[in-house]
Amino acid sequence: MKQDNNYLNKNTSINEVIIKYPQIIPLLQNFGIHCMGCNTSSQETLEQGFTNHGYSNQEINNILFQINNHIKTTNNNSIYITESATKKFNFLMNQEGKQNYNLKIQVLPGGCAGFTYDFSFVEKESNNDTIIISDNLRIVIDQDSLNFLKSSTIDYVESLKESGFKIKNPNALKTCGCGNSFH
Repeated sequence: MKQDNNYLNKNTSINEVIIKYPQIIPLLQNFGIHCMGCNTSSQETLEQGFTNHGYSNQEINNILFQINNHIKTTNNNSIYITESATKKFNFLMNQEGKQNYNLKIQVLPGGCAGFTYDFSFVEKESNNDTIIISDNLRIVIDQDSLNFLKSSTIDYVESLKESGFKIKNPNALKTCGCGNSFH
């Protein structure tokens, strides 16, 4: 039996997609799949979701091909920045008059758990920085920080209880009580 080298197939649940590959949520939304929207069960498969939105079997195969190619190109230890985080970073850049700057992300020693995240705006990248483009946001990150942050998701949340950037880092072994540092 031939092994399937794709990340996702028709039987993959939408919930599994959200957990394992958050970077493709905007792509799914472009195809009309709004993850937990439409009163769907989180256990609904991609095939069920696309079929419920009127896609044919051939269209579903083509979409899955596109999605798997997108995952292959973005899953190489990359960092995923959500749309809300991108908008907030761009807002802050504009507010500070730094529209053409880069977002520098670093992991620095410090905090009660050992390491902290640092965000700043820099005019130019350093020689050893990796450049990541997220929508219209240019992110620069040094290799050591990238090693700590690989496969992380950076989001911006705003609610009555809290607001700020939240980092979901699968490489963090533990975090402190305040959530500002990790180990």
